[in-house]
Amino acid sequence: LSHGLVPNCPEDIPPDPYMENRKEPPREHRTPSDFDKLKQFLTFDRQVLRFYAVWGEDEDGPGQCRRYIIHYFLADGTLEIREVYEKNDGRDPFPVLVGRQRLAKSLKQPTASFPAIVLEVSAVEVGEWLGPRDLVVGQ
Repeated sequence: LSHGLVPNCPEDIPPDPYMENRKEPPREHRTPSDFDKLKQFLTFDRQVLRFYAVWGEDEDGPGQCRRYIIHYFLADGTLEIREVYEKNDGRDPFPVLVGRQRLAKSLKQPTASFPAIVLEVSAVEVGEWLGPRDLVVGQ
């Protein structure tokens, strides 16, 4: 009943793009890393290392030493430096010397085209951050 026409061989049905996207990808099993920011935050939340520091300046004359409190927050690795003021010491009361932030211990070597003056350092340019092991009594 082909009426003189020869039909082609049967072809496979082309894949449906929607159904291809719905197929589940093979599961990847990754071992979690030891460093987890959420675990660090939950473990060390509201735990602060506090150091009392003295900075004596010889050029200001005798008895011109300034006292500071250094807070290192273990939850996120930030540091804050506050100046301790006494009544009638003749200084303006601005207690925060360095606001709460991560401080760079060492920077990576910049390229020759990189400007030498940088207002903010990004995490890409930092070689190592200041940590609790860097804050040692007597140094």
